[in-house]
Amino acid sequence: NNKLNQVLVNSANAVDLDGTAHHAKEFRLVNGASIINVAANGSLNGKIVANGADNGQIVFAGVGAIVGQIGDTTGFAIAKVVSNGAATVKIGAGAHKVNALHLVDANAQFEFADGAEITGDITTAAAPGGIVTFLGGGKVTGTTGAGGNALTTVNLNGDSTKTVQFG
Repeated sequence: NNKLNQVLVNSANAVDLDGTAHHAKEFRLVNGASIINVAANGSLNGKIVANGADNGQIVFAGVGAIVGQIGDTTGFAIAKVVSNGAATVKIGAGAHKVNALHLVDANAQFEFADGAEITGDITTAAAPGGIVTFLGGGKVTGTTGAGGNALTTVNLNGDSTKTVQFG
């Protein structure tokens, strides 16, 4: 498996990635205005880290996925992961630290793998809007529907042995 060691978004810049799978050991966001824009059908495969508090955004234009840890659970959170279209962005299992998972479109969706644990808020721009689906057990330690806008739907698709904790 050939992977880059690091994709570095330096200062207040944006990197635009196409709709394919992108692999790196880490995607590093160095500035509060650092952005990685991912075209529809694109994925980030690797750890997403920030150099400081509230650094950086990952913005998906459509269907997409993050396969790897978001943020550093013992360090800095990523400022925001955005689902910008009426599409599903999949978040892998494991511990993630992000200030906000943000749904822009009323039909935008985050889908969490079994075992995903989110330290951060889930927000939506629409009132109400956005869909969150848990495929198994999971946890959100922030506020779901933060910022005053409620989500349209929360789906709990795990079997009777799975638990999803909020707050």
